[in-house]
Amino acid sequence: FNGNLPLAVSAQSRFTTLEQLIEQARKETVTFGSYGAGSIAHMVAHNLNKAAGTRFNVVHYKGEVPMWTDVAGGHVQCAVGSYPGMLPMLQKGLVRPLAVTTRHRSPQMADVRTFAQIGFAQPVFTMQGYMGIFAPAHLPVDILRRLDEAFQEGAKTAPIRSIHASFGGPEVMPARPAEFEKLWREQTPIWVGLARELNVTDE
Repeated sequence: FNGNLPLAVSAQSRFTTLEQLIEQARKETVTFGSYGAGSIAHMVAHNLNKAAGTRFNVVHYKGEVPMWTDVAGGHVQCAVGSYPGMLPMLQKGLVRPLAVTTRHRSPQMADVRTFAQIGFAQPVFTMQGYMGIFAPAHLPVDILRRLDEAFQEGAKTAPIRSIHASFGGPEVMPARPAEFEKLWREQTPIWVGLARELNVTDE
């Protein structure tokens, strides 16, 4: 699970709400930082343009560090990225988060609304990112069960809980194999569809 992804502006920006930013982006082009073509940031900008009639112009960076540096300096007007990527700038008071993805607010940014709470319920704004662990298709059931139990127990330990919290999302336990398979089958076509809208290839 990769936590909530914040949309943020410079702390010096005149925008204090997502609604203000969207209103401006309907009137004129607003630069929007993305940490890579085909990333969730890229998808968020694209879908805001579709849903809200905005004119966000996506600026792709090679990673989050230069992107957040430019947001803090006002060289790009807003961006979407990870909580840990944004955190150094947030701790220095250089950026201001306006909204977060997924359905639930981030415990670390409890005063920041979700896109859904603001009125954007399209999949890219509400789906939960995740990291999956895969095994050979014919792995014996008893071994699969033991691995699952080990992951469940490991998730309860202090180091893993600390790492999870660093991503800015609510605390959750690892999905059971059947739950993960359901999630995979339901969400993969949606992510693939979003990538195709952006003409993203695997090159």
